[in-house]
Amino acid sequence: MNEILAVLYICLYKHYFKSDKKISYNDLYKKSKSIKVESQDYKAFIKELYLYLHDFNDIQADLYFLFDEVMRRGMKDLYNNLNSGKNKKTKEEQVKEDQVS
Repeated sequence: MNEILAVLYICLYKHYFKSDKKISYNDLYKKSKSIKVESQDYKAFIKELYLYLHDFNDIQADLYFLFDEVMRRGMKDLYNNLNSGKNKKTKEEQVKEDQVS
């Protein structure tokens, strides 16, 4: 499990940035309501949003949720996600199985 965690960390690390500027969710939400895609401020807004979502201070939480989801799926689903015609299940059956386990 440590190897999986290390691989996830290495993959995530290069996309996260140390930011001195504190961007709040409320500020981004207000900007998103008023900004137009055609405006010049749109690129700046997208950059702010990216930096907010990829803040290095939050990498541990993001890594935890990603690792938790990978472990929840189990090894069977990680390496063998192909269904043969005989064992094909409907979405409803798969959802019921996921809820049971």
